[in-house]
Amino acid sequence: MKILHVVDYLMPNMGYQEFILPKFNAIENEVTILTGNAFYPIPNYNNTWKKFLGNRIFEPKNEIIENVEIKRSKIIFEIARRPWISNLEKNIKICKPDIIMVHGTTSFSTIRSFMLSKKLKIPIVFDNHMVLSVVRKDKLGELFYFFLRKIVKNYFSKYVSIVFGVTEETCEYLIKYEGYPKEKVKLLSLGVDTKIFYPKKNIKNEEFRIIQTGKLNFDKRPDILAKAVIKLLKKKNKITLTYYGDGDEKIINEIKSIFEKNNFIHKLSFRGFIPYHDLGSVYNDADLCVFPFGTSLSALECAFCGTNVIMTDDKASLEREKDGIGITYKSGDADDLATKIELILNNSDEFKKNLLISIPELKKKYDYNKISQSHNIICNKIINEFKK
Repeated sequence: MKILHVVDYLMPNMGYQEFILPKFNAIENEVTILTGNAFYPIPNYNNTWKKFLGNRIFEPKNEIIENVEIKRSKIIFEIARRPWISNLEKNIKICKPDIIMVHGTTSFSTIRSFMLSKKLKIPIVFDNHMVLSVVRKDKLGELFYFFLRKIVKNYFSKYVSIVFGVTEETCEYLIKYEGYPKEKVKLLSLGVDTKIFYPKKNIKNEEFRIIQTGKLNFDKRPDILAKAVIKLLKKKNKITLTYYGDGDEKIINEIKSIFEKNNFIHKLSFRGFIPYHDLGSVYNDADLCVFPFGTSLSALECAFCGTNVIMTDDKASLEREKDGIGITYKSGDADDLATKIELILNNSDEFKKNLLISIPELKKKYDYNKISQSHNIICNKIINEFKK
C-alpha cells in the first residue's frame, strides 16, 4: 500500500504524530510525506526551537528518514499558520498514492489535496488535533465555522472517507463545530514510540525531582509550576525543579526571580531542549513530570517510562487520567497543583507501582505499533471499498 501524508509543517525530531505515524506506517508500506520548507511558526521561535532545529525557513530538499520519503517544497506564502506549498498537486500526481492522509482540516493543503483526490479518484482521509478550549467563539470565529460547515456539508463530507480525531474531545469538536456527520468521524489516538519510552531501572533520587519539558511560554504556564514548588519548599519538602526546554525570557526570568526571592535558587535549574530520542532517559530520571497548561503528548511518553504525571484538567487530560495516565489538577490553580504534587510526593512508590501495572493495558490504546496497525487496516478497507 502506498500511503501519502500531506503535512503543512513537519518536524521529524520533535516526536509529533505527523511524523511518528508515517514512520510506523513505513514498517509495512511505502510511505511519502509532502510538506514545506519551514517549521511551525510558534511564538518566540528564535528563543525556543531555533536552538534545537535551526532556522525556521530553509532550502527545499528531499530526504529519507526512518524509511519515510520526505519531499520538502518551497512555501510561497503563509496566512494564519497555513502555508501555500508549491507544486503540491504535481507531487501528489508523481507519488501515485493508493490513499492520501491530510494532517489538518482547514488549511490550503486540505482543500488542494481534496480537489485533486476527487479529480483523480484517489481516496482521502483527514485528521485533526483540535481541543475545545481554543475554539474561537467571537463573531469572526462564528463566521469562520459557519462557512466551514457549509463547505464540509456540500463538499468534504460527500467524498472524504474518514476524518480522524486524536482524542474523544477532538471527535466532538469535528462533529459540533466543523459539521462532519458522526459516521465519518473516527478516533485515532495519539500514541507513544515504545522503543524510546519505556521504564528503566534507576537509582532513587535523594531529593524528589520534578520536571517540566517543552516550550516555556505563556501557553504552557511554567510559572504556575514554579509557584506550586515554592509553596512546597517552604514546607521543607526535599524537592528540586528542572525545566527542559526554552522560551519566553520574561517568564523564565520571573521564575528565577521567585526562587531567588525565597532563597531557593539552588533548587532550580534550566536545561535546553532535549532530542526526542533522549527524552526517555530524562523522564526515567525524574520522579514527577508536570504539564501545568495545555495538553501534551509528552504526558503519555512520560507515563510510559513509569514516571508520574500531573496535567491540567482539560477534557483530553481527563480522558488520559481515566485511562490511568497520571492525575489532573484544577487548571491554573497553583495551590491545587501544590496539593497534587504533595499527594504524589507522599505516596510516590504506590503511584509508580500502579502506573507500571497499567502500562501493558495502556499499550493497547497508545502504542504506535497498535495505532499504525489499526490505521493500516482502515486504509486498506477504504481502498478496497473505493475500487468497487
